[in-house]
Amino acid sequence: MLKSLFFLFKKHDFKLFFLGHAGRADPGRQVFAGSSVSVFGIWRAWAACFILLIAPGSIATGALGTSGVAADPTDLAEIRPGHRSIAPRLLAPERPLSNPGIGIEQAARLLTPSGVLNVNKDVEAIATIRYIRLQWSLIEKDGDNQWNFAPLDKAIIQSAEDGKQAAIAIMGHVPKLGGRSQYTQAIPQWYIEAAERRGPRCSGAGDGTGTPGGCTHYLTDYRLGCQAGEQCARIWTFNHNDEEYIRQQIELIEALGERYDTPDWAGRIAYVDVRGGLGSWTENHVDGVYLAGTDIPWPRPSYVNKIRIADAYLAFTHLPILANVRNGKTALEAPLESQWVYLCQEARRRDKVVGWRTDGLDSTKYLIDAVFSAYPFTRDCWRQGPVHGELNGTALAPESPVNRDPWSNGRTQYQALNQRLAAWHVSAWNTKYHAYPDDAATYGAAIDEWRAIGGYRLAVAGGSIPDTVDAGLPLDIRIDLQNTGTAPVYRRWYRVWLRFHPRTDGGDILVPLVGDITSVLPEAAPLSFTTSDARLGRAGTYDISIGVVQDPRFTQVRPLKLAHDPEDCALIDESYWCALGSVQVIAGAVADAGSERFRSGKTD
Repeated sequence: MLKSLFFLFKKHDFKLFFLGHAGRADPGRQVFAGSSVSVFGIWRAWAACFILLIAPGSIATGALGTSGVAADPTDLAEIRPGHRSIAPRLLAPERPLSNPGIGIEQAARLLTPSGVLNVNKDVEAIATIRYIRLQWSLIEKDGDNQWNFAPLDKAIIQSAEDGKQAAIAIMGHVPKLGGRSQYTQAIPQWYIEAAERRGPRCSGAGDGTGTPGGCTHYLTDYRLGCQAGEQCARIWTFNHNDEEYIRQQIELIEALGERYDTPDWAGRIAYVDVRGGLGSWTENHVDGVYLAGTDIPWPRPSYVNKIRIADAYLAFTHLPILANVRNGKTALEAPLESQWVYLCQEARRRDKVVGWRTDGLDSTKYLIDAVFSAYPFTRDCWRQGPVHGELNGTALAPESPVNRDPWSNGRTQYQALNQRLAAWHVSAWNTKYHAYPDDAATYGAAIDEWRAIGGYRLAVAGGSIPDTVDAGLPLDIRIDLQNTGTAPVYRRWYRVWLRFHPRTDGGDILVPLVGDITSVLPEAAPLSFTTSDARLGRAGTYDISIGVVQDPRFTQVRPLKLAHDPEDCALIDESYWCALGSVQVIAGAVADAGSERFRSGKTD
């Protein structure tokens, strides 16, 4: 009777269990299948027919979650006797590579009150993320705690069907109404009415520190880009520091987490914006918003309330969160009491996936530089979570701040922007709803350049496999992975596997490698991944391929592809596998004496 292996992904680490084979598996447990095994086929199968031996006790809990070993460049050419080096054909460096969570975002809005999804179709073919903005008044429109997630559910599911992960940004404020963009009030009507009953309208800035007390709302004017047909004066606006308002925002964040911070939904979602109802356009600033009929800026939230909002998002387990870099109107204000700085610190302390985002890749550098200068550790926040953003202008105009960057050196402004994105370790960005500029050839070339470098770009840089191995003896394989992109892989649901395909009969065999794919960093030496005492128990020739396998508990939108020559790779069910070479397994005394039951590729 065969022993069947049950591989269970659990958060960061694999767990291995031996299950007695009794004709069929316990219906409550799912095990790997035999021939033509895929990620989800593995998980769903009733019985295992792997010809794979794992020495009992050789893999302890957490062994497969270790970081791997940084490959010493001097060792890359040193191949052990009886081994040969690995040198797969790679994707040409100038060729774009689409992968989950990187590259180009597609701007999208869920309209209020219809719930209709409106998207920027210009980037439909190349976007891997659909950045969905929606209003608080859409998902809690009928009353306190009367949630209506149906429009967002539908938008996320549709995005996944279109091959895109969704990004979620809930808007609690728009500074103007109507016009060509059909802006609507982001604050639910029931909240407006309740706030007016609770307290009076605020008439000033309170104690001068942004903390007016005893009032619940303002009337505000917007003086930054008011267009024909738009209402920009005397807009009903909340008080950032009204205790009930903050409580409602935390309640909204908690409801969002309860709904979507699960493996099923998190697989479809790239990230969630940390907005929490703070600032104009819910971007943590108050640019252009003044108390009606005065020159007094709309008071910003207190630092205490910023942190309360941040902590509510930090409670998420599976969903990455992105802090907005804005913190005020001027560069001098940017480093002071910054929610972004707090989130970066807490991400490292709590081991959370927390990145940052700017709504102004072309216009907020002076603010970001101020934070980097005041808090140097924030330059490395990209190591903890992804960096995303969007252009603030219709396109990069000739007077764009990008042209003032020292790395521009006469290159086109779009290619100069790519250099900025690379320096910030950006994973993906979007152009909002702006049309492509007239110079489509230049723009297209720059977009292709970005898609060839942006985010992670993983490939096998070297390693070794044995020429031959005795059946039943440990495999000794080393794979060196390198990242030539701008950012690492952040989602912790991926593992690197080898696939052994027998040239004769029998099922494919999958072997997990020891190493952490999230530790393969850009601008760093390759990281070595190794086998952990795995053994092949049946003689024959096996073709070896490598793939990145997603934890099947998390819904997969698209597989992660290595940057290898597509002619050497194949999509087998839900995973992408690339050829590495072959190994000859020789029948020997070890297999004959102790592993006879592993000689068949068929289940008993």
